[in-house]
Amino acid sequence: MTRRVRPAEAISLLTAGNLAIWVAGGARFALGSWLALKLTGEPAAPVWLLLAELTPTLCLAPVFGLLIDRLDRRRLAFCVDVVRALAAAGVAVAAAAGGLDFWMLVGLATVMGAGDQLSTPSRTALVRQLSSEGRLLSANARISVTTQLGSMTGVAAGGVAADGVPAAVAFAAIAACYLLSACLLLAVRTGSRAAAAQPVAVGGSVLAGLRTVTGYVRAAGGWSSPFLVVVVLAAFIKTYNSLLPAFSHEVMHFGSAQFGALDAAYAVGGLAAGLALVRLTAARSGAGSEMLQRRAHVGLLVLAVLTGAFAFSGGFGTALALYCGIGTAFQTLTVYMVACQTLVPLGVYGRVFSGFNFVGTVLVLVLYGTVAAALHVVSPALIYLLLAAVLACLGIVQARAAVANGGTRVPAPVGRPTSERPTSGEMTP
Repeated sequence: MTRRVRPAEAISLLTAGNLAIWVAGGARFALGSWLALKLTGEPAAPVWLLLAELTPTLCLAPVFGLLIDRLDRRRLAFCVDVVRALAAAGVAVAAAAGGLDFWMLVGLATVMGAGDQLSTPSRTALVRQLSSEGRLLSANARISVTTQLGSMTGVAAGGVAADGVPAAVAFAAIAACYLLSACLLLAVRTGSRAAAAQPVAVGGSVLAGLRTVTGYVRAAGGWSSPFLVVVVLAAFIKTYNSLLPAFSHEVMHFGSAQFGALDAAYAVGGLAAGLALVRLTAARSGAGSEMLQRRAHVGLLVLAVLTGAFAFSGGFGTALALYCGIGTAFQTLTVYMVACQTLVPLGVYGRVFSGFNFVGTVLVLVLYGTVAAALHVVSPALIYLLLAAVLACLGIVQARAAVANGGTRVPAPVGRPTSERPTSGEMTP
């Protein structure tokens, strides 16, 4: 007789699987970027890998959303992990045979990008299905910690493997990480919390996805919507990282070791904040989660202040401390992400979050292009100041919304599909 896996144990299994996925993803990113440069001799080669990874989201986001909502999410995530493992194993075989080339890396990046867009919403939906409302922030905090830890470990391992380990061995290890995640998913049981897809009015085209995005933003408060905050913060994280090399070299005149230390300080700050979130939200009563959600706007304002101060850093020690603080403050994203999760019915979860992923990807590409063009004209410090100003405006809008709602940041539900039974906090546009 198979022992029933309790929700808390299932969350632990998902958390462990998330760690394995991010170790694999970080290692593949670092190793793939290095091999792309080595195989082509072109400095822009890693950029092509990035574009290949983003292409599935831009082209197939509506399809991904429909698949996530219409298929069993646990089985879908399992199949995605198996496919990613097979893709990495295929590259490992090619490397062992001496036939590895740049276009294989491009193909692998495309497969991994598609896998991420199917796996991440499926897994976050599973976390929500398995967590009570009072424990959802705690579960997401644990996922965030393993994301930070896995990414740090994976990038470091990929960097080491680029010089000291045969590519075949490195890609085989990446495949093993995805297989481990797939095996852990086999033990997860969603039980009675699982929700079947509902025939609600969310379409499967790009235009329908955009209408869904704007509908949720309007329904959740317009400019004070947590959805808007999540999209902006997720895009800004990538923008901060893309600005850091130029800021370190041109403004602060740091060397490669100091740049690496700044990058590590951000990750350490994020990891420390994630661990603190786990501790603060550990109580079953959910009191810690409620307090953090009521005060989430403070995190935005702190992030804005730290970013502005970082732009005027006077030395390495100051810059290191401020960038560590920025990594800590960016964990505000986890709190806002939970607010979004509770507002979306599980029956349309995949389509809604795929729509927001599409918008976020477009925003990242626009920001990348804008920053690349602006760096020829203005100082990276000025761009950091502009980002700080945007964050300050977001924080002020969120603070005013919290006051207007009597201290409750998340707006009240404003309607739902007739085919789905109401649950606490859910809303539809």
